[in-house]
Amino acid sequence: KSGSIWDDWTLTCVRETWELGFAVLAYPSPGPDGPPSPPRERVVLHRSVNRRNLAPMTSTVAKLSDALSRNELRDLSRPSDWQGALMLAGDLALLIAAFALAIWQPWLSPLSVLVIAGRQLAFAIVMHDCAHKSLFRTLWLNEFAGKWIGGGSIDAPFLAYRAYHLEHHKFAGTPDDPDHRLVEGYPVTKDSLRRKFIRDFTGQTFVKELAFSWKDATLAGKLPFLVFQAVMIGALALAGAVWAIALWW
Repeated sequence: KSGSIWDDWTLTCVRETWELGFAVLAYPSPGPDGPPSPPRERVVLHRSVNRRNLAPMTSTVAKLSDALSRNELRDLSRPSDWQGALMLAGDLALLIAAFALAIWQPWLSPLSVLVIAGRQLAFAIVMHDCAHKSLFRTLWLNEFAGKWIGGGSIDAPFLAYRAYHLEHHKFAGTPDDPDHRLVEGYPVTKDSLRRKFIRDFTGQTFVKELAFSWKDATLAGKLPFLVFQAVMIGALALAGAVWAIALWW
């Protein structure tokens, strides 16, 4: 339905990813009874189309091969030790810079918290890519980084996560998908969303997740997390700012 809020949002997303030439899914606008129905057609936006005067072309075919050749896909999918190390080094450098900023000027701590939160997400992605053995070409580097940095930083047992996540890929989108419970309650009402925000901002979600993470915990399962925390605390102690560990939490 042309001119709907949903279409405006879709076009905004398209503009953000324009230079990459991505394809997006065109959804009908949401009705009074719930969210939009599944996509019926793909909208392909070509680079030759003017950004300010979008004129999408529709197609009923949605194949990866329409956008990438087999050789291009192989090149993009090939793991690299040096690229993986460079990405991981960048995440660690940003983490160090965020702590350094807060230690230098404590009043900038809110900015540091935002950067640190972003790196926590990045470390979760490191764990994900290592679980797929795709961050590094060398297998043991995936095991090490996934366990001691990715999983260790966010207190997620790497091997348990891998087993769980591979089940997700095996049954993706079906009732047997272990991630199905994460989305089955959506869309939520405004009142429900407001309660979720309140729980997050007041720390209730943190306490709940922390208690859950230590339920039936073992030393072997917690060791990467404890080592990661010890390294951070040790580094901050050398900088004379142990207090800064609170920014991580």
